[in-house]
Amino acid sequence: KKQAVPDWARGAQLKEALEIQYGLRGGPPVDPDLIFPDVQTCSLEEIFGAKEGINRKYNSRTSSAHWDADQMTLVEKRTYRKHMGYDRNASGQALGAHKVHA
Repeated sequence: KKQAVPDWARGAQLKEALEIQYGLRGGPPVDPDLIFPDVQTCSLEEIFGAKEGINRKYNSRTSSAHWDADQMTLVEKRTYRKHMGYDRNASGQALGAHKVHA
């Protein structure tokens, strides 16, 4: 059965929410790192659970499911945060920057 898309997820309400999220309405963009924790690994057993009577070997999966080599470096993370504007405070000043007093 197909579920209806809620009002907040379409049309003008969705557009407004996305504009707020991306900082297009005067406020800072929403930093997803403040909402979602940094994930180091993905346990398929935790996501899908262990089915009784089914022997799944998630640990012996193919190379397409090994994500270790695809992790972002600290430099890549910092570059992304700077590019997205997440390293700024509410007044728009870069975090870690020092104000110059004249």
